[in-house]
Amino acid sequence: MSRNGFWVVFREGSEKIISEFDTKRNAILNGKKLLSSEEANVLVVHRTDGSVEKIQTSN
Repeated sequence: MSRNGFWVVFREGSEKIISEFDTKRNAILNGKKLLSSEEANVLVVHRTDGSVEKIQTSN
């Protein structure tokens, strides 16, 4: 999700930002790492307007 010019990674239900990135691509790559390391169960990619673009599960 884009916030203040950065693409951010955070846990659902929390406003605490885990990581900030200059590009959406790098944020998605980081989210996929969290997903593959089982630190997360679902990766939700948002568009700049906040709407959901894609949902990926760890399965």
